[in-house]
Formats: sequence, C-alpha cells, structure tokens
Amino acid sequence: IVGRGLYPFYEGVLRRRNTFRYLRECEANQWLSPDELQALQWRRLKRLLEHAYLHVPYYRQVFGDLDAQPEDIRSWDDFRQLPLIDKTVIRENAKQLLADNIPESGRIRSGTGGSTGQPLQFCYDQKSYQWRIAVAMRGDGWAGWQLCASEYYIWGVPILPEKPWKRLKARVHHKLLRRCVVSSFDFSPDTLPRYLAAYERAKPRTVIGFASPLYQFARYINEVGGVRWRPSGVISSAETLYSHQRAEIETAFGVPVFNRYGCREVMMIGAECDRHQGLHVSSDQLCVEIRRNGSLARPGELGEVVITDLQNYAMPFIRYRIGDAARWASQLCACGRGLPLLQSVEGRVLDLIATADGRLISGEYFPHLLKDFEAVREYQIVQERRDALTIRLVLHRPFTAAEETTLYEAIQTVVGQGTHLNWEFPDQIERTPSNKRRPTISHVPVDLAAPTEVSRS
Repeated sequence: IVGRGLYPFYEGVLRRRNTFRYLRECEANQWLSPDELQALQWRRLKRLLEHAYLHVPYYRQVFGDLDAQPEDIRSWDDFRQLPLIDKTVIRENAKQLLADNIPESGRIRSGTGGSTGQPLQFCYDQKSYQWRIAVAMRGDGWAGWQLCASEYYIWGVPILPEKPWKRLKARVHHKLLRRCVVSSFDFSPDTLPRYLAAYERAKPRTVIGFASPLYQFARYINEVGGVRWRPSGVISSAETLYSHQRAEIETAFGVPVFNRYGCREVMMIGAECDRHQGLHVSSDQLCVEIRRNGSLARPGELGEVVITDLQNYAMPFIRYRIGDAARWASQLCACGRGLPLLQSVEGRVLDLIATADGRLISGEYFPHLLKDFEAVREYQIVQERRDALTIRLVLHRPFTAAEETTLYEAIQTVVGQGTHLNWEFPDQIERTPSNKRRPTISHVPVDLAAPTEVSRS
C-alpha cells in the first residue's frame, strides 16, 4: 500500500518531486548502448557547462582564463582541457561555486564525514537529489531491493542530540518504509545478539550496511550457526569490500553480496548486478574519468577517479578528484546493460602504499594477508615516508614465534628490504568520524591523475 501507492503519491503529488519519473528513466537508460549513453552524457554535459558559464562565478573565471566559452567545447578532448578541482579548491571557492540563479531555499546542504581528516561542506539542488535517489533505487534493485519490502540497515546514525520532532520524523519514515536501522557505531560482543534478534524479527528482503560491520556481523552469525531468515540479497557500501569479507557474508546469509560504490558528494557511482563482473557506473547521471599520469587510464590500469556530476546545478562539481583509485573493466558486463563497468575500486589514493623503489601497493594486500593470522583482531598500516611502515595490530593473543616470522617476511618481501617496519600493539584502532576503519593510510603523496614521480610503477 505504501510502496506502490502512498509513497509515490506523497513524492509525486504532495511534494511535487520527480523521483519516480526519474527512476523509470534510469531503468530505461541502463539498456541503452554505450554509444547512446555517451550521447546522452554529452547532451547533459553541454547543458551543465552552459549553466556553469552563465550562473557560476568560479566557472565564468575558468572559461575566462582559457579564453573560451561553452560552445568552444566540441569534443571530449576539449572538455578535458578544463582544470581538475579537489576538496581544497572547493573550500577556497565555496561561495564562487554556488549558482546565482538558485536561491538558498533551493539548495540542500550536506557534507562528507572527513575520513581523510578533511571534512567538506557542499550543497546540491532538489532535482539533483531526486536523481540521486532514483539512481540508488535502480542499483539497489539489482540486488533484489524493493520499496517497502523490508530492509535491515547497518548504518551510521546521528551522534549529536536531535530535536524531538526530527527524531519522530525519522522514526515514522523508517516505519513506513519497513526499515530496521541499527547503529554501525555500536557493534560489539554485547550488542551483536540483540542485533541478530532484531534481524530475525525484521525478516528483511535486503540487508544493507557498511562493509566492516557487515563482516563483523557475519562472523558472529557463522559462529552461532547461521540465520533462520534468508534475505534476497546483501548490499555492501561505504567501505572497500574485500574478497574474504564477501565470502564470510555470503556464508552467513546464504545469498550473494552486491557491492556498491559511492561518495557523499554525488551518492551512487557504481553498483554490481547479478553477474558480479564489476560495478556498473551511473553514466546517465555522472561523467567518470579514470586518470593516470596526465592521461586516461587504459582498461585494467589503476588510476584516480575524476567525476563530473551532470545533475547538480546548485554547486557544480566539474572534473572533481574524489580521491579514490579504480580500474576500468576491459569489456561490458554479460548482463547486457550498456552502463560502463569498473573492474575494481582500490579505495582511496591515500590507501595506496608507495615503496622506496617507485612501486604502488594496493591497500587490499594487507587485508588479504592478515585475515589468515588468527591472533589478529584488528590492524592498520600507516606510511609516514617511503622507506618506513608502521604496522598497528590489536591481538587476541600474543603471536607465536612462527607467526611473527611469517608475517614479518611476507610484509618485508612485498615492500622491499629498503623499508623499515615499525610495530605497534594498541588496544584498539581509531575509527574515522563516520565510523569507518581505514586498513591502510599513507601520508606519502601519490598523484595518479597527473604526471608524477611514481610513473615507473
């Protein structure tokens, strides 16, 4: 009643939103050919550039510096002459990036959680918000999600006190959508039995959560013998999903895990379909580039993700470096969708370890290595300089001599003998402000989008 009637009526008639119209358009767009999708992208990009030139002071200055106008952008190569922007540029030019034809009342304010230690405040408009929701619903639908069909969320919840009316509104909203939300901030041996009981009561069609707490929940489920209720699918989001985590979660729930990739600035970037051959990029909403050493990365080549949001007119992000590293797949998915495919997302550029001899090591190496050491409860690898790594380990028990030797040799072999290993054994690993755990952190500059000193790798 709510999902097929009341909610669409509320969105479309009472709130005058086009979310469900955009959803129908999104569902049709996914079956367009790659050429048709690129033509759609180009039309939307041209409209965005014209808007930015006319109404956004920052981009008027950009075009002025280039002695160009939007009509001079006649090809993708022309478009790529526009400068890249990043969080620093946005912070320093926040007011100049706001469109002068969209009033304050038409802007939705948001911000990133600051997983890099640099929170970012930004905004987008109502139309962009509706597109974001539609694209997310399309991607979640590939995992079996249906509106109001019951969801179990392991998610971030408000930390600061909220006004009573706001808490009540959120409670009613979740109730109507048949959504059970448990806090990812409060996963511990004491809360896991209670959360499992809540899961069984909810009987969700889909489970959606941060990768790390999902994995922790799955390990507990497997320890106690599994679940009685089997969902249609499990959606992992917000953090890098490693293969051993996927296997553990699939064993716990007895259904496939569907990975999705996004960020607060643009929401859904890509999601897996039932073929699990990569992440379908939302190219009808976003223009995604993967850049390596000043050029577009080849399929399979690691590069930095650069995004243009084709729908956000309130504060346009054009060629925005989001700080992630990813690879294009070499072919389209067998499902038949024309949406381009990411082979993998390697996490943040700051998660890449740069060795003294110029190589780059994916942060994924360490989760795969350390999962096989039973003594390790949590870990974090921190790089302060090229020739040194700090390995932080929270242990269940002390290492045996054999385990210590094996781990030392495995890390030393991959990073090289010229790298000094520092070992720390804290009581816990500090989380980010949004309760994400970063397995690897590198403070060594790595610039994949532009020519750099690590181009040998």
